[in-house]
Amino acid sequence: MSADGLVITNATAILPDRLLPDARIVVRDGRITAVGGARTRVPRRAAVPRDCF
Repeated sequence: MSADGLVITNATAILPDRLLPDARIVVRDGRITAVGGARTRVPRRAAVPRDCF
């Protein structure tokens, strides 16, 4: 089964008008498709990396 995008979690998103701590960023085909809080829906087959650092 291949991944349907990538989800970056526990990030601080830098938006034009504010910082969004504890954000989820969804990337598909090399493009950001969603930015939201920790409750943002994650695509079913998306890769969610664990312990990147």
